[in-house]
Amino acid sequence: DQQYQRFFTRMNQLQDLRRQHSLQRTRLLGELRRMWRPQQGQQADDAKLLEQASALDDLEAKFDLAVRAARQAIDEALTARQRAGFRIFEEDMDRQKLDFLTRSRQGR
Repeated sequence: DQQYQRFFTRMNQLQDLRRQHSLQRTRLLGELRRMWRPQQGQQADDAKLLEQASALDDLEAKFDLAVRAARQAIDEALTARQRAGFRIFEEDMDRQKLDFLTRSRQGR
């Protein structure tokens, strides 16, 4: 029971991290896209485009570090066998998610 609570608390933190990253990434990409497209004949200057692209790169780097830390925290709550199972579970869920999205786009 103690292991279960520790795992799910940490797993929820990882999911929250992923959701926050997705929202921030979408926002930054939207801003970059808006700047990249000329509006009424005016283009954003290269310095602003580079600044926005760098902000996106920084977000990705911070996210990678945060995910590593979150996974490490999850691993601390699991046995070796459970860690292996968790890695397989994550991979299978990612694959199923992509399959689901592909099928839904094909109208199935």
